[in-house]
Amino acid sequence: MSPEQPYVVEDCRGTLQLMSDGTVRRSAELPAVFLVDVPDGDLGVEWRDVTYNQEHDLNARLYQPRHLGAANDARLPVVAYFHGGGFCIGSGRWPCFHAWCLRLALELPAVVLSFDYRLAPEHRLPAAQEDGATAMSWLRSAAASDPWLAGAADFSRVFVAGDSAGGNIAHHVAARFGKTGLGPPICLRGSVLLMPAMAGETRTRAELECPPDAFLTSKMSDTYIRFMLPDGATRDHPAMNLTEPEAPGLEAVAMGPILVVAAEHDIFRDRNTHYAKRMKEWGKEVDLVELAVPTNPSNKTLLPTVEKKRQKPSDRFPQPPTEVSGLLRSLNKVQLYLYGLTAFSGIGIEFVVRTGGHGRGDESTTLTMVGLLEVRRGVVQLELTGVQLPESGAEPRVAGNLDKAARATPEQP
Repeated sequence: MSPEQPYVVEDCRGTLQLMSDGTVRRSAELPAVFLVDVPDGDLGVEWRDVTYNQEHDLNARLYQPRHLGAANDARLPVVAYFHGGGFCIGSGRWPCFHAWCLRLALELPAVVLSFDYRLAPEHRLPAAQEDGATAMSWLRSAAASDPWLAGAADFSRVFVAGDSAGGNIAHHVAARFGKTGLGPPICLRGSVLLMPAMAGETRTRAELECPPDAFLTSKMSDTYIRFMLPDGATRDHPAMNLTEPEAPGLEAVAMGPILVVAAEHDIFRDRNTHYAKRMKEWGKEVDLVELAVPTNPSNKTLLPTVEKKRQKPSDRFPQPPTEVSGLLRSLNKVQLYLYGLTAFSGIGIEFVVRTGGHGRGDESTTLTMVGLLEVRRGVVQLELTGVQLPESGAEPRVAGNLDKAARATPEQP
């Protein structure tokens, strides 16, 4: 009698499968949703790969623009970026994340460091967060030993950033080291969390009402959770529930400003907004921006009603200002390009943006826009190529809110 062949017990986007005999199978073929076009030709960005952890064979991809900015400030801020993928899949070498980091390096401009980390289920949490800390320790060493980085980077202006699982890692890095815990010359000036991955035992409204055709559904999220958490752990494990009940309080940690980006139909929306509120209660400086992608009435799917034709950014969007390096001195003046805000977008895209309130009853700003977003303490400052005004007969909210933004008192850098 031949032994029973192993069969698939859990499947993650066809890329990762847990077999009945306990083995893990990974496909070399990427899920279609992660495939984007990487621009050809000379993009004005240099990049190279390094191994930052020999023990676990962990790599980083380093980017810097060839033209290092204004002559009076040639050294650029540093963005340490961690990719998404539910802690289970993904790599900085995937086209979506590579294209995103190329764009960040060129258009901020900044030195961008894209770090891989160990993946579950082979390496369950908190392995990924530990690798985030190792990456920052490597950066401290590289600041003194790597002339390619040292000639371009201003290590006193380091920001940690990430989307989804990577946003979670960015939080843990910022909370672990604070502003100065890494020691000179590294100073963590702030963090950018794009739809950061979070969980908890009590289900949120966003989790309960998550549509079945969402990019990340409740079912898929539960699969990731089963893959990533330590054996016997609950969804309240502090690696995933960042604010309660098991997570340590952060009142005593001197952290830089935090920008949290939540998405209206994203499964993490409610947890992201609660996180921002809790961090404020702990005395942190937090900006929360919620992006709302309107439902397309023609097909009832949660898709943006935008052009599908791929375009070069320069065909549709304004050129970045020359003073961006100064803007990155404070996360109150972070600028993000909406056509590249998520790692999965490779085209120009329109968003409905709401900002200014954490609860549904709070005052907020709502408008549809394409262009450059700057967040200052919850007020949206915009450089636009287009604003979609309300339809005839609709409440004329856009003009009033833009006037409010224009009257906002500029903050000191």
